[in-house]
Amino acid sequence: MKQIFSTIIASILFFCSCKQQVTSVKDYSPFLNTSKFDKKLSANTDEIEFWQHKLLTDSGSYIYKFELALHLIERFHLKANPDDLSKADSLLFNCLSKIGGKEPALYYTLIQNAILQHRFNEAGKYLQRLLDLGGDPLIVKLLSFDVYFEQGKYYEASNAISELGNKNQNFDFLIRNAKLLDHQGKSEASLRQMELAYQIALKKGKPSAINWCLTNLADMYTHAGKIEKAYNYYLSALQKDSSNFHALNGIAKICYLKDKDYENAENIILFSQQIAPRPENYLLLSEIEGGAGNIEIKSQYENLFFKMLYQNKYGNMYNKYILSKIFSGKGNKSEALSISLKEIQNRATPETYSWLAYSYFQNGKIDEATKLVQAEVVGKTFEPESLFIAGIILNKSHKIQSEDCLKQCLKSEFELGPEKYKILQRLLKS
Repeated sequence: MKQIFSTIIASILFFCSCKQQVTSVKDYSPFLNTSKFDKKLSANTDEIEFWQHKLLTDSGSYIYKFELALHLIERFHLKANPDDLSKADSLLFNCLSKIGGKEPALYYTLIQNAILQHRFNEAGKYLQRLLDLGGDPLIVKLLSFDVYFEQGKYYEASNAISELGNKNQNFDFLIRNAKLLDHQGKSEASLRQMELAYQIALKKGKPSAINWCLTNLADMYTHAGKIEKAYNYYLSALQKDSSNFHALNGIAKICYLKDKDYENAENIILFSQQIAPRPENYLLLSEIEGGAGNIEIKSQYENLFFKMLYQNKYGNMYNKYILSKIFSGKGNKSEALSISLKEIQNRATPETYSWLAYSYFQNGKIDEATKLVQAEVVGKTFEPESLFIAGIILNKSHKIQSEDCLKQCLKSEFELGPEKYKILQRLLKS
């Protein structure tokens, strides 16, 4: 009887463990090939060569330069080489000088390119020139939201899109309003807005918009703790476009954070890194190895992250990642303070204020750190990382306020990651 009972219990435990497994190799392995990516890259290469050849016949044509810039930006999205963004900017500036800075379409692209490179102050300057010059009213409103939101000017961002008509049928309004609602901590309402945008994208049948919605919905469901739903959206995005590396990396995170499948998670990221090398992939690999207990390999990947950053011209694009590693013990604390101050000048948001506060905290400036999180972070964001930092800083001197910040992060285990979540649990127990 005892043996039968043990067998039943073992069977139940096995069944439960199988049920909890979210990812499956057979689901995503078909997407671990380069065929779709190669096709896209080949088409992009043909376009770049075409416009380069056109420029040889007429080196003064701003139309040719503009087209070449657009395709270089497209190549950045494929290969992640920051040199392509620099070359695109150079071509766009040249175009502006050729026509006296009076073409709105050039400013549209310059604003988007500056945001992509996390040069938000520059994006703001281009936006002001666009506002002075005029342009398509809808595009100006949408770009105004994008710039203001990134700069932490949330009231201005909201106003920029408040006058858009037929809001529940307006794709551009819905995806931006979803960001605004998420910032306000209204995650369910934010998801509903994005789901509406997805339905509109389906009706219009535009593949890029559909894929964009699927990927963003997957990210949002991940943050909401609905991992299985997120996984299915990532798979749907890959079925639409197997060259979607963001979706692949999302599945890799589910593999190692939810399923503890470190080997397959690493295989996915290594595939992504082979095709389109990005510094953040090394950080993901270091997290995976850390979770698997391979501390030496974890450290090697962290070193590769910094090496790749310092060998390329990424500018502000990876400041958040650099700070996260310095905060965890890699790098110089004074460097963290310098980067944090730079970020505040670039965009003064609750997130960047939390980075600056933690830099003060690590450099022994406890009073400055405490005052800063109380003034600029607490009550002004629902972002788990920022609240986690606030909770750490306030833990010694303002215990109740610290606990309130940390408790708001309890449902964000996936977003914070295992190391931070363990610290969070320890602080709440102390």
